[in-house]
Amino acid sequence: MNLYQKMALKNKACNTYHLESAKPFRPCEIKRLVDELLEQTFSAEPFPPNALPGLAQRLATQLREKILEFDFQRYKFVVVVHTMDKMNQGVSIESRPLWDCERDNHLTATYQTKQLVAVATVFAVYYD
Repeated sequence: MNLYQKMALKNKACNTYHLESAKPFRPCEIKRLVDELLEQTFSAEPFPPNALPGLAQRLATQLREKILEFDFQRYKFVVVVHTMDKMNQGVSIESRPLWDCERDNHLTATYQTKQLVAVATVFAVYYD
């Protein structure tokens, strides 16, 4: 058996016929973590404008890795971080996912300073 076949066997999930997660995603458990990481990442000021996209990308990856450590069963996570300069403008961030209201969930956290606004959104999508 070659390496690819071994990996395919290892990663194959067996049907459990469970309709609910044994450990469902609860946003209240993650909210404090997201707030802390936003503050750690964006508390040092000022940022050059070209540094914000890289910071947002690293933060999204870091958040996803930390959330996976909680071992919520049967969930896939999408983490989106928006950063913008604060210049007295209005912003509207919207998402329209195909959603299972009983099992899927999300949370949004915002961090603001005098110069920037960072918004992190975590989507927890249940999969069977």
